[in-house]
Amino acid sequence: MSHESKIEADVAKFALEQIGVPSEKFGQRSYPDRIFFIPGGRPLLIEFKSPGEKPRPLQEHRIKQLRQLGY
Repeated sequence: MSHESKIEADVAKFALEQIGVPSEKFGQRSYPDRIFFIPGGRPLLIEFKSPGEKPRPLQEHRIKQLRQLGY
């Protein structure tokens, strides 16, 4: 398991077990790694990166697109 995957798994486990927030893996290229279903209908999208790692160009494009949509 990569460092990034371990952090993601730990965060998802904490969110569910400690604060009751379920999440799902996106799995689609360029989208954030995981969506967390915050109570009140507010999705939280997270892209996990290892320390020092930067988003790839397609990810940068998706970030810009999602921000323009208000995420």
